[in-house]
Amino acid sequence: MLSSGLGKYLAPTALGAGYAMAKLLALQAVDTELAVVQDFTFQFLAGVLIGFAVRPVARMIYWTPLLAIGVLAWLLLLVGPLGAVLERLMWRLPLDEAYWIRMLPDAAALFGVAVLTPLLIPSDVRQIHFRLLRGRMRYDCDRVGVLKLIGCGLGYPVLFVAIHALITGDGNWTVTLTAGQEFLQHPELETMVALLALRGIVIAVALWPVLSVFLRGSVELTVMLGSLVFVVAEFAPAFANFDQLDPFLLMDQVLEGLLRMFLFTLLVVLCFGRRLETPLQSGVFSR
Repeated sequence: MLSSGLGKYLAPTALGAGYAMAKLLALQAVDTELAVVQDFTFQFLAGVLIGFAVRPVARMIYWTPLLAIGVLAWLLLLVGPLGAVLERLMWRLPLDEAYWIRMLPDAAALFGVAVLTPLLIPSDVRQIHFRLLRGRMRYDCDRVGVLKLIGCGLGYPVLFVAIHALITGDGNWTVTLTAGQEFLQHPELETMVALLALRGIVIAVALWPVLSVFLRGSVELTVMLGSLVFVVAEFAPAFANFDQLDPFLLMDQVLEGLLRMFLFTLLVVLCFGRRLETPLQSGVFSR
């Protein structure tokens, strides 16, 4: 078993190897020259980071294997590639052929991680199936749930602007306020806020299935899911391209993403996290 003892370190390492090979094979299929110049070590280490981040979620929720693949693929693809597309649109960067050549292998690698995870990190009990999860989410998807989802979406632009200005200021409150004002005075502010809010909603929707059945305290959920969201959305993509980015710019980007993703995950957990005293096997699952 790769779920205990030394196996708990071997499984994320194996996921890292699977991530790197899937990404390089997909890149080889779309652009041979670009695949040749990729550093396998950085891709492997980025995959290992994702493996360690996804392990607690895969171990502690009692999915059936097929449902685990579906939920993990849903979470990883929404948080990673789709979120990156929305942020790129927000900054008005082109979605040209060169971008898709790099993005599609990333998506294929994350899907490969979702497929391999139930095999390498199986849960001890497999009792949560699709019908049970659908019943739980249908029960939560009421008017209050929709309002919470909209509230999470509106909270993401606030966190984005505040943390971006704080990191840009680097301790100088005058520079921080100036950076915040410059962002708020952007001529396309409404479009940028709408795209940021949409990304917040996408992340909340990605986490919703996990929070529907994950019975843990708010702090544990925030640390566990915040680590996964941060690694998939910010750290792993930056680490995979470490040799191509400016180190100082990379540090600011990673620190900004760390603060934003953990605080936003805390907001989502407070909105959608289930209380510990709520029984997993309740009558709503049979509806």
